[in-house]
Amino acid sequence: MKKRNILWAVMLLAISMAIPFKMQATEVDAPIKTIFTKAISTQTQAGGWIEVYGEKKDLLGYVAYSKPYSNGIQGYNGETPLIIGFDNQKRIIAVQILENQETPQFLDHAKAGGLFNRWDKMTLKQALEANPDMVSGATYTSRSVIQSFNACINHLNEAGFASDNKSKSGLFIVGGLFIGALLIVVVSRRIRRHSSVVA
Repeated sequence: MKKRNILWAVMLLAISMAIPFKMQATEVDAPIKTIFTKAISTQTQAGGWIEVYGEKKDLLGYVAYSKPYSNGIQGYNGETPLIIGFDNQKRIIAVQILENQETPQFLDHAKAGGLFNRWDKMTLKQALEANPDMVSGATYTSRSVIQSFNACINHLNEAGFASDNKSKSGLFIVGGLFIGALLIVVVSRRIRRHSSVVA
């Protein structure tokens, strides 16, 4: 009975090591649908970005939410949380504002001034180096949007978004399973040795 409990404990340990690196596919949030109209499912990665998949399980692109990284960044009348969309080559295809308390006239003025299109087609590296101008007449709102955007992409950069994340997560899964299998072998050998000594 003791042997079986130890074996189960080792197996659970192996599984728990592998699970965090592979998240389950989930339903698509409404803001993601505004960027990827053909999105069927999403998969959140450990670094905070979300992979977006189509009907044939093809990777359509990625999205990232500025919150919580932009928490506390204020515009004229409140925070300006964003969703940033990337194509499957990790170039920016959309920057959109989410539900907010910002003054609508300033937000509309910033939109009309092209603020939300300033990063179109940029890679993460180019976006990190960009220094977009604020829209005159919506300075506080512009500054808040730019700072929220920068908070998000700085996090993505630090979390390794620009690198080949799929292969990394795959390596983690394989590594976790390998370590788990190795632990099972080691423990089962020790149990057999202990059993033969006792017998």
